[in-house]
Amino acid sequence: KNEVLQKALSFYLNEVITDNRPLIGIYKAIEVIAKSLGNRKLEVGYEKLAVLCAKPKTYVKELQETAQVARHAISDARRHFDDDEAKRRAKLLIYAYANSLGI
Repeated sequence: KNEVLQKALSFYLNEVITDNRPLIGIYKAIEVIAKSLGNRKLEVGYEKLAVLCAKPKTYVKELQETAQVARHAISDARRHFDDDEAKRRAKLLIYAYANSLGI
């Protein structure tokens, strides 16, 4: 029933699990949650999302930087870990957000 969660899950299911370029879907899924939590301010949303899963802000920032590598040909972003770790982190963050809704 939560529109943000529906969008995040849709990106995760359609672009991460069933696509061969999962990092783009991960970026979108976490971005939609962060924008919601931060009133469209990504940095604030990343901080709030990190708090929800009891992780440091860098946990979310490193995920988004890793995913950003796949989104642009030229970027200052860098890969911090492999796709499997990115999927694991994204899943944890989505679950944390869902739990915060009481789902």
